[in-house]
Amino acid sequence: MCRFLLILCLFAFVPFSWAEKEKKYTTKFDNIDLKEVVKNERLLKNYVDCLLEKGRCTPDGLELRENIPDAIQTECRRCSDKQKMGADFILKYLIDNKPEYWEELEIKYDPEGTYKKKRSPQQKYTTRYDNIDVERILHSKRLLLNYINCLLDKGSCSPEGRDLKKLLPDALATDCSKCSEVQKKQAGKVLTFVLLNYRKEWDQLIAKYDPDGIYRKKYEIDEDYDYSELDEAKK
Repeated sequence: MCRFLLILCLFAFVPFSWAEKEKKYTTKFDNIDLKEVVKNERLLKNYVDCLLEKGRCTPDGLELRENIPDAIQTECRRCSDKQKMGADFILKYLIDNKPEYWEELEIKYDPEGTYKKKRSPQQKYTTRYDNIDVERILHSKRLLLNYINCLLDKGSCSPEGRDLKKLLPDALATDCSKCSEVQKKQAGKVLTFVLLNYRKEWDQLIAKYDPDGIYRKKYEIDEDYDYSELDEAKK
C-alpha cells in the first residue's frame, strides 16, 4: 500500500510505520558469499539448475525458488536490505556475464522483461523544483490546497504544479522509476500529511488518478480501507 501512496504524488518508497510490520523472508541464508558463488561455475550452475527445476536444490536454493514468484510480484518488498543488494548483484552478473543462464531464468520468472527494462538507463524527471520548501507548503493551508486543486483541475497551477500534473500518469505507470532521490524522500512528508489531515482531498485524488482501481488493486488497497491505524498514529 505505502508504495502506491508515494507514487501517487510523483514520488516513491518512503514506508509508513504500519507497513513495516509485514512479514519478511527468512534471513538465515543472508551470509552466503555471493561473490564466491559466481566465481565457482559448478556452484553457480547448481543454483541455476535448481531455480529452473533441472537439478537438486540446497536448502537456500529451495527457499529462493519458493520465494521468487512473490518477490517479483511485490518487487522484493519483503526482502531484507542484504537480500535486495544480493539479488541486484546476482542479476547484474548473470545479465552481463552469463546471458545463457539469464535467458532461461527470465523466460521462467520474468517473461515480460520487467527487471531488464527497469535496469536500462532512462530519462529522469526534471529536478529544477527539487529545492522547493515542502515544509513551508505543508504548513500553509492556502499553498497546499492550491497544489491539490491544481492536481484536481479545480484551480490554477504554478509551473511546478503544472509539471507535476502532467507527469503524474507516467509516474503511476512506471512506479516512479524516473523520480530523483529528493523527489522520493519528499513523498513521505507530502503523503503522510495529506493522508492524515486532508482525507477528503486525498479521496478526490484517488478518484481522479485511479478511477478504475487499477493501482489500488495492484498495491492491495481496498476502496473501503480502514484508516483507523493512521488516525491512531496521528494522535
